[in-house]
Amino acid sequence: MSFRAAPAKNPGSFRWRPAAPSPPLQADPCTTGLPFFPTSDATLNTGVFKPKSYSSVWLFVTRKKAPNQPRYVDYLSGKTLHWQGQTSGKSDQMIIDHKTRDLELLLFYREEPKQYSDSGFRYLGPVEYVSHSPGHPSSFKLRLKG
Repeated sequence: MSFRAAPAKNPGSFRWRPAAPSPPLQADPCTTGLPFFPTSDATLNTGVFKPKSYSSVWLFVTRKKAPNQPRYVDYLSGKTLHWQGQTSGKSDQMIIDHKTRDLELLLFYREEPKQYSDSGFRYLGPVEYVSHSPGHPSSFKLRLKG
């Protein structure tokens, strides 16, 4: 399955929708020419997504979870994101070591699932690791850059 970033009605927000398979980051003639990439990676649905062949990790964070979602405590306070990682802890070390691994953490955020049309997220920008408390899930503090 492929996904493409397409502008939502609110500036700075994106919605993800299926697209036909094609090579990564080619212009999409069906929308506004924004790049898209093919993926069948299920981690896109876990809130932590590492696109293959890119040096970035995309964090999809929702403050108020849908009733059928795990009750993670995630919220923004100023420029600090308080975020609980995956229960499995699979991505914890990648988040902690993102600078030494030369990975950029990119934050996509929404207050609730229906905040933006098509359940989209707003891209807020790059974040960096500040600290964490180990657990299942671990609790992280990440800071928005800039």
